[in-house]
Amino acid sequence: MEDWSVSKGVFAYNKYKVGQKRKRNDKTDLYAYKKEPSFLAFKETWSTIENAAKNANMKAFRQILLDLKNFVNKVKNLPLLKDEIPTGILLAGVNLPDHDILIDKVVSNLQSISPYIATLWSRDCPTLKHLTEKLVYQIINGNEDEEEEEDKVVIKRNQCTFYALEAWHRDKLSPETPINIIVPDFESFIPKILHDFILILGSYAKNIKFILIFGVATTLHIVHRSLSYDATSKLKIQVFRTQSQTEYLSDILDGLICSSNIPFKVIDKAYCLLVDLFLYFDFSVNGFLQSYKICMWRHFYGRNEFKLCCRREDILKKVAELNNTDIIKLKKLPSLSVYTKKTKITKEEFKKLIVQLLEEFHDYINSFLVILKCLHIFTVDMPSRPFGKMFREIYGEAAKKTSIVESSDYKEAMKLMRMWSQGEMLEHMKKVISVLQNSEPILSDVIEKLEEYFELLKNADLKIIESQEEEKPSTPITGRQIWRDQLAKKAKQHSQSPYTKVLNEFVKYLDTEVFHVYLKSPSEVPLNEIFCYDDAKTIKDCVRGSMKGAIHTALTSPEEIHEEFPNPPDICVAYKLHLENRKMINMYDWLQAFRTIVDPKENEEDEKEDIDPVLQARFTQSVAELQFLGFIKATQRKTDHVKRLNI
Repeated sequence: MEDWSVSKGVFAYNKYKVGQKRKRNDKTDLYAYKKEPSFLAFKETWSTIENAAKNANMKAFRQILLDLKNFVNKVKNLPLLKDEIPTGILLAGVNLPDHDILIDKVVSNLQSISPYIATLWSRDCPTLKHLTEKLVYQIINGNEDEEEEEDKVVIKRNQCTFYALEAWHRDKLSPETPINIIVPDFESFIPKILHDFILILGSYAKNIKFILIFGVATTLHIVHRSLSYDATSKLKIQVFRTQSQTEYLSDILDGLICSSNIPFKVIDKAYCLLVDLFLYFDFSVNGFLQSYKICMWRHFYGRNEFKLCCRREDILKKVAELNNTDIIKLKKLPSLSVYTKKTKITKEEFKKLIVQLLEEFHDYINSFLVILKCLHIFTVDMPSRPFGKMFREIYGEAAKKTSIVESSDYKEAMKLMRMWSQGEMLEHMKKVISVLQNSEPILSDVIEKLEEYFELLKNADLKIIESQEEEKPSTPITGRQIWRDQLAKKAKQHSQSPYTKVLNEFVKYLDTEVFHVYLKSPSEVPLNEIFCYDDAKTIKDCVRGSMKGAIHTALTSPEEIHEEFPNPPDICVAYKLHLENRKMINMYDWLQAFRTIVDPKENEEDEKEDIDPVLQARFTQSVAELQFLGFIKATQRKTDHVKRLNI
């Protein structure tokens, strides 16, 4: 028990005897959790996910980085342009949280061509003077972090001017060496500052080769709306477009979901929550990955038996490491109740059963994803797109607790497949066969059957063959509805071509023997609790965060938000004092308490004198800010009181 408390208190101890050492609580190892099997499994799985995300990053940014590099290299080899500044406009989309990652990659990619690169953020350049100092300081000193090391600083900030930059460039560099200026957040700059900055660059362009790169989040028109003609006329613009964030997320998910090296899967409502937060909150892929990491942490934390969430080749090793506690917990899993309640099995028999079920789950999930890709190929070009345009959308439907084959969208898709022309069906079948042949596991039975139907559909006649025989009704017509059903059935039979008959057989085969067999919900498969996470309620607060909690933390503990506060802000003092009151707060008493904390010396010396107007104005501003945040409101009941609100 600790003997320290914020409030005053009395701590009782047992009677102490002379010569007897007082027992103290042993300090627990703060890093003991790193040795737990659950943490090791979490760490191994997350490292695999990080590698997959890095590969997706390289794939997404590879083309845009190559284009920018070629652009800068081309400008470097051109003669000096006296009237124009080569400008690259990078249309990066509205994914503002991920812009830092892209800009860092651009800077590192351009270092090999020209090491003289300056990155100018709007938050650091409120005026033209700050913008100039930032540019010249980064170019001449090489790195802004070297400001603390006085020996390495070539030029001081107050000496950073374009005249100094021109003199340094003339003495140190050749005229062909370009200076790259990157403006990542173009829209956040004051247009007047950028306008004057471009005009100044244009006046020095006859001696220095500048290359501008603007990061634009919206559209190209914002450049022409923000800058006047005299500024844009000095820019030789080339546009570069990045991959959209939805496509980028789809690439990330394809690497996470469809990879056999990543056994952990997020399904059902938890998956829908992560995707919805991405689409409707911040468009941050990095934020999505961190949310995915939280799901993994909640899944593995304190569950050593979940180390079985591993790759197929590690199953025997992980099962051999199970202890009695792990086996008891595994037997309590709902999906294993069918195997454990009927008969009593020994420890060795249970381990063999676990190995078998783990291998079956790996076979199931791999086949599930392959067949789901096939269904996506068949449905993505349908007029109504019942399962969306992206694979992540159909995965969200298939990963729910209710099987996708029981949904109304699936039944509608099967009807639309029967209406396809011969060319459309053959084209989709080619894509499906190609996916099946290049995927693991290879479903040879399905491939053979698809190739057989492909030949039948390819050679089937499209002409309608009328039936010459008149069939007698199998059941007597006793009502109008029966008569209508028989007429409809007869019309279908007499109007079907050989192609239509084969097509109906093929769609029926896909429905009954492929999709119904392989597209079972993951929640229905034994040991799904080990591999799949679906608890959306638990992670909702962790991922979304609480605005009320964030405001309360910032006002009660400002040092956690910013460590450089010498004294707590006035609003924090007023907020803490307001927490000590009940529903009604006396403004005069509140002001006196505020005065005591903010300026205690003045309160001791001038206790009876009038309050300093500056101090009173600070208090009034703090009260107004608290009212704006919704913590208090004015009341007509007492004019010198305010009402405290419970939010």
